[in-house]
Amino acid sequence: VHVFYYPWYGTPSVDGEWQHWNHEIMPHWTQSVTDRYPKGKHPSPGEIGANFYPILGPYSSMNASVLHTHFNWIRRAGAGVCVVSWYPPGRADPAQAASIEHSDKVVPLLLRAGEATGVKIAFHIE
Repeated sequence: VHVFYYPWYGTPSVDGEWQHWNHEIMPHWTQSVTDRYPKGKHPSPGEIGANFYPILGPYSSMNASVLHTHFNWIRRAGAGVCVVSWYPPGRADPAQAASIEHSDKVVPLLLRAGEATGVKIAFHIE
């Protein structure tokens, strides 16, 4: 069983700023519905750009402890492969600059978490 994992989240305490938790509020496909909701970015950490609030709270993907916890959960759920989103240098939208920077820095942490928990890593090139 494979699971998909996005390692592009950041927090002020680890990364110096909120990353991805506070992305732009997505508009509804019907303008009259969009008009009823706020515009701009999600005001992390109270409201985040996700359907469910993480049990660990908004976390940094650069936190090795968080990665080990996630990978332990992945393993206990029966998955053996974690497919990780990765951006090649110079290949992403400039608005995703923080995600691109995380992309390379987080790889060693992901590999260590995978090795420690027996979860293999596969890369999905964005």
